Amino acid sequence: MKRSVYLCASLVSAFAIACGGDDSGDGGGGPDAAPAETVTIYDVQGEAMAVGTSVRVEDVVVTAVDTFGGRVGAIYVQEQAGGERSGVVVNTSTVPSGVEVGSIVTVTGVKDEFALNADMTGRTVTQIGSPTVTVTGSGTVPEPE
Repeated sequence: MKRSVYLCASLVSAFAIACGGDDSGDGGGGPDAAPAETVTIYDVQGEAMAVGTSVRVEDVVVTAVDTFGGRVGAIYVQEQAGGERSGVVVNTSTVPSGVEVGSIVTVTGVKDEFALNADMTGRTVTQIGSPTVTVTGSGTVPEPE
């Protein structure tokens, strides 16, 4: 009997430690992440950066906001200089307040790769998950290339 109680107490303690996490009070509840490094979207899109890396991109422009269908909230941001690999999806559950096409934002989150379960090709889409999006101004969306 004592062994069972000890085993249960040990398992509960281990579970509580494993589920510890974000104490910021923002409701994130995820694991504590390393401090975000300020990088460019070009860096996030590069293969050298590992999935799970905490990132911060500053002064990027919102080029699209997903408000259609059941999975609304994703926003698309791009480096103002444009060019190849200059954009990334920011995967949010709702559109952050004040965000619209042309907003200049700072995004802090985690590099992730999204893949459809049915896609057997191994292709993925780079995204920034678990984001915090802050509007810092307004600007002009770069022309498509």
